[in-house]
Amino acid sequence: MRRWVRVLLWFAAFAGALGIGVFAGMHSNPFGPEVQGSSGPSIPPASSTPSLQRWRGVINSATSHDLYVGGSCTTDWKTTIRFTVDAGGSVKGDGTASREGDLSCSFENPQINADTYAVKVTGSYADGALTLRLTATSSSPSGTSDYGGFEHTLFAGARSVLTVDAFALKSRIDLQLPDAEARGTYLSSNVVKVSCLNCLGS
Repeated sequence: MRRWVRVLLWFAAFAGALGIGVFAGMHSNPFGPEVQGSSGPSIPPASSTPSLQRWRGVINSATSHDLYVGGSCTTDWKTTIRFTVDAGGSVKGDGTASREGDLSCSFENPQINADTYAVKVTGSYADGALTLRLTATSSSPSGTSDYGGFEHTLFAGARSVLTVDAFALKSRIDLQLPDAEARGTYLSSNVVKVSCLNCLGS
């Protein structure tokens, strides 16, 4: 084969290979799939407001039972509570009420007074106000009661509602109910402090 023919064939082959390479380069991604479109590490979305708020609270109660025949018995209590508020505003929780100091009566009273109560917490939350209801589920010593006014004012169902400003440092609520004979009076002065553990800004 003549020299000029061989040169012509070689040039044609080289031009063809070059064209294929250019075509492939135009239709391929020079970076791996992990690089394509990457603009730095991904950032997880900000967490939303929790659908279940967790709260805690303390209730300090000074209570008394004023008897119609004269005389009275007094007790002081501290109740610690833990509760949740769901998206619908429903309150559920529990706690412990502990007597602080001894039962004090203006007359001789040989009865054994309750020392502690296990407490169930229910209620609702709306427009910045917490409505709390406490129910005693047990007492210690077992079967004992309070001869002051604690049990009969704080555990009296719908008559014992504690409505507090959820954003106040503390709220004071005074409760007064007639005793079983409707001639004496149960009283309690209650200072309530509550705080949200996982609310925005808490």
